[in-house]
Amino acid sequence: MVWSEAPKAVCVFLVLVSTIFADGQLDLHFFQNDYHLTIERSETSYYNKIYMKTASLVSFRYNRTIIAQNFTFRFNIDVGANLEVRFASNEYRYFPLRLGDRICRALDADSGGLKQMIGKCGNISDCMFFKDRTYHVCNAVPDESKLPPHIPSGRYMLEIEVSYGSIKLFVAKIYFAITRPEVK
Repeated sequence: MVWSEAPKAVCVFLVLVSTIFADGQLDLHFFQNDYHLTIERSETSYYNKIYMKTASLVSFRYNRTIIAQNFTFRFNIDVGANLEVRFASNEYRYFPLRLGDRICRALDADSGGLKQMIGKCGNISDCMFFKDRTYHVCNAVPDESKLPPHIPSGRYMLEIEVSYGSIKLFVAKIYFAITRPEVK
């Protein structure tokens, strides 16, 4: 098969993969300005009671137009900087977006405006997580300009799985919609 005969979807996928990966590693420094993200609700669907005392993700109406999240967690073990996160999205509308990396890299890259969210209201100062300390982030609203580009319009469920080595610590689900402004 000649390159010009390749399906359009394969070409778009290859461009997306080459854009997201730089030097063999996932580049988390995203920028986009073509869509709006509207969070519908969020929840913690699971947490490991052996390794965590608590983990909760609660969404609430921050103002008339914005839904924000409060997140609280407390570990029974010292995890240090070894937390890993995996993102999967495919519940409402199938879109094969799967990401996985260490939380410290996502914080360093300010993916989704994480640094701003934590700095506004929270007690996470660095990327070290210790036993018997309650961590919280409050009034968290993602910075949509720092989210991955080219996500199709639709409704999604983002499943966030946080693990320590091979141990799944907790799973959070965020339900959201991607919309684009109407062109008149």
